[in-house]
Amino acid sequence: MPFHVRLRFGPPSSPAVTGTWDSEATAERKFRGLIGRYGSRADVRIEEQAELHPMQHPY
Repeated sequence: MPFHVRLRFGPPSSPAVTGTWDSEATAERKFRGLIGRYGSRADVRIEEQAELHPMQHPY
C-alpha cells in the first residue's frame, strides 16, 4: 500500500512537493523530518496519507 507525503508552502492552490513510498516507516520518517524542518512556519501545510484499497475503510 503506497504512503504519500505532501509539503505545500501557501494556500491549497499553491504548488506542492510530494513523495510516495511503499514503506510506512519511510513515509513516517520523511513526514516527521518535514515537520522538524518546516513545521514552525505558518504558511506550510504538511500531510501524510495512506492509499487505501477500495475495499478498505479507515474505521
